[in-house]
Order: sequence, then structure tokens, then C-alpha cells
Amino acid sequence: MEEIKTNLLQPQIKPKRKIWPFIFLFFVILIILGITNVTASVLSLSKISYKPGENKPSFFTQLKNLVISPDKTIKGEKDNRINILLLGIGGEGHDGAYLSDTIILLSIQPSTNQIAAVSIPRDLLVDIPGYGYSKINAANAIGEKKEKGNGPILASTVIGKIINQPIQYYIRADFKAFQELVDEVGKINIYVDKSFTDYQFPTEDYKYQTVTFEKGWQEMTGKKALEYSRSRHGNNGEGSDFARSRRQQKVILALKDEVLSAYTIFNPGKINSILNSLSNHIQTNIEPWEMINLMKLAPKLDYENMINKVIDAGPNGSLLETSYNGASVLVTKNDSFDEIQHLISSIFSTTPSAKDIIIPPKPANKNQPKIEVQNGTWILGLAATAKADLESKGYIISTIGNAKTRGLTKTTIYDMTNSRYKDQIEKLKNDLQADLIKQPPQYLISSSTADIIIIIGEDKK
Repeated sequence: MEEIKTNLLQPQIKPKRKIWPFIFLFFVILIILGITNVTASVLSLSKISYKPGENKPSFFTQLKNLVISPDKTIKGEKDNRINILLLGIGGEGHDGAYLSDTIILLSIQPSTNQIAAVSIPRDLLVDIPGYGYSKINAANAIGEKKEKGNGPILASTVIGKIINQPIQYYIRADFKAFQELVDEVGKINIYVDKSFTDYQFPTEDYKYQTVTFEKGWQEMTGKKALEYSRSRHGNNGEGSDFARSRRQQKVILALKDEVLSAYTIFNPGKINSILNSLSNHIQTNIEPWEMINLMKLAPKLDYENMINKVIDAGPNGSLLETSYNGASVLVTKNDSFDEIQHLISSIFSTTPSAKDIIIPPKPANKNQPKIEVQNGTWILGLAATAKADLESKGYIISTIGNAKTRGLTKTTIYDMTNSRYKDQIEKLKNDLQADLIKQPPQYLISSSTADIIIIIGEDKK
């Protein structure tokens, strides 16, 4: 069996038609869709990437489908199992542009609102129809080389066969999409389980650089989060694809938290910026009416108990490490995919272990006051922006809203507890360069249970 040579899979010319800016983190875009209107969705349909050879429907056909389709069921819903394949690729300008650096099967069980993510290692050896045996990450590249846009279709077929599950939908995103998304929402907070250094992290000019991550809570930009997700040669037990897969799942959850924050979901300008920046970096086969119906499921899903699995090697794993045609690969035990198929088919019926639920430790919360932020101006979203800024500095904000009186020029802090949190208030005052009032008005005392109320003025616009 001849091994596929990846040097034939070079970056190709961008398709002329823009694609639907669907974020590869499916629940992220569902939330975004949930706070945009149908008209905006229809107007954005010009960016959809359709299957090869498929004609784009007219504007009125798209509008009709959005209006009459709410009663239609999405694929997999009747079988109580919706499977979405998430593929992360380097994209143009990267070595092996269409090789799948990330492969995650996202599954939803509508009857229980459960959600699970299963990471499939990129080095798993599989039989790709018409090409023989190769690493599973080559399926997308092989399909793309055969016909533009066919990569995720072939990958879905190959992966669906080995897991014995129908894959109804796929979402493919490149590194630029991921990095831009993180930067658009600001930064994400990741709990690094253990410190590690990778001395062989690839650069864009095909050289190496050193990246280091310290144990504990880390605030990451898009670039840093991408390095954390992609690192493959870290020390301290972080040098395997399996460790990398777990880090990728943690990043997905952290990014979800940022997108669900008030700063993003109540900021139309931020949402529009996200969609525009990602329009050339995402490909999916999810149709607009299906997006709307998936959006209805999103708020119900149990994200707190999301099941996270990594198919790995080792004494308790399903795979073995070996070599094939001189390359390091992973193969299944007993030359059978039965164990993997059972794991995936029973993922919602088996009690998950502690390691299957990613729950990072909470930041220290000793003697923390209850802080409320109110918008004292007519500037839309200023309280949400202030909340995000304060939380990035370690403050815990319990509530945001609008002040009773608008038009405030200077940001003001009200001490509602007679100096019980003197140190915290002094730090807030310095951080915000705000005025402090120790005798709050009666209407604030009677309308709020907060320990500290911050009313944002126009000086913070």
C-alpha cells in the first residue's frame, strides 16, 4: 500500500464565492444567530459555501425556506443524535494547508440536551477510498485536491465509516479564523494544568520558536491561544497529540464563555465584526434554516456537564503507536474499530468519568464584594464593556444594567456597606479613576443588594 505524499497537497486558489461566516465552534454561532434577526441572516446568505456543483438558491427562495422551515427537523434529530464534524486546518500560507490539524466530533442528544466532544487523533491510520492507507488528517486534503470544497465531504465519509455513525454536518475553519475570533471577543481565560515549554513550535516561515505556558489561570490573545492549542512538542507530559486534544477542548469551552458574555452578545457591532472577519475562513454544509433550528437547541444544551473524550493510546486507550512507511502512526488494537465505535455510540448512556468533564478550578473568591455595574450614559453597551474590562482585572461582577439617571460625566463608585470592603473599593477607585461616594442615595439602597455599585460615566466611553 502506497503512502500518500503530502507535498502534493499544496495551497490552492481561493474560491470566488464567499462562504457563510459560520464559526467552527457551533454553539458560538448559534448564540450569535439567536440575537440577530432573520433579515440579517438572509442578507448574509450570499456568503454560504454550497456543495460542489450545487446552484445557489435565489434570495426569495432562501427567505421562503427560513420562513416556512421552522417545523422541519434537522438531520439526526429524529434519531436523537446530531453529529457535527469540526475540522481545523492551517489554511493558505501554512505547510500542509489542508491537512486537518484538529478533528473533533461534536454530538448532541436532543432528548436530554446532552452534548459531547470526541477528539480523533490526526495520526490515526485509515483506509481512504481510492487512495489506500494514510493518516486520517489527509482525508480533507485529498478530497480538496480532487475537487475544491470536497475536502470536508470526504473527511466526513471516512470518519463516519470508522466510527459507524452518520455525520450529518461539517464545519471547517482555518487557523486564521480561530485566531481572529479570539481577538474579536478580546481575550480568553484558560486554566493551564501544568507548566510546559515547546522548543519546536513552527513559525510561518517554516522555522521554529519557543513557546512557554505557566501553570494556573492565563489570559490569552488569539495568537497565544492558537499556540496553546497547536503545541505538539511540549515537555512535562504535554508533548503528545492526546494532551494537545485536551487543550483544544479546554480552549473551545473558554471561547464559548467569552462569546456568551454580555460584552459580546449584546454588542451588535462586535457580532458584525466577528462575522465579517471570518467570512473567508469557514466552510460548512449547514443550511440557513438548519442554522435557525440548531439555534433553538443551543440555549437548552447542558454545557456545564459537556462530555469530553480523547481517543488515545496507552494501557487504557483504544490505540497503539507504530510506524507505517517510515512515518509514526496510530492503529487500533486487534485491527478493529469496534472499541472506538462502542465508545462513541454509548457516549450518552455511559456515566462519564471525572476526566471526561472539563471543570477548571475557580479563581480565588475569598471576601469578594458583590459588585454591580450600571450604565450612567446613553452610550449603548458601556456597562457590558466595563464589566469585561473589570473582569479581566480579576474583579467579579454580579450584575449589569442601566442607571436610573443618565448623562453622568464622571464614573462614580457607591460604597453600600459602610467601608466593609475598604481595600477593594480603594483599588477600584484607582483602577477606574472614579469618584467615591460613601453615602449612597436612598433609591440605590432600596433597589439593589450589591455591596458596591459602579455607575459608568462618559469618561469611560
